[in-house]
Amino acid sequence: ASDVYKRQLLSDNEVKRKLEADGIHINALSEYYHNNTDEYSHSFVISYSDMKIENFRIACSKMSEFTPL
Repeated sequence: ASDVYKRQLLSDNEVKRKLEADGIHINALSEYYHNNTDEYSHSFVISYSDMKIENFRIACSKMSEFTPL
């Protein structure tokens, strides 16, 4: 099994906090739902319209450290 799946899964808030510490600002879809948040767990929104492609690659790489692929 992959090391990603051996690690304990972080909550959406923990993922968001760790990424913000690296300068990556995201929103979790689970923040917008009061019920049934498991369905939206680990679904994130990134605004990339004005982001340089290299920064987008870095953000995706960092996200993959904290979330299942």
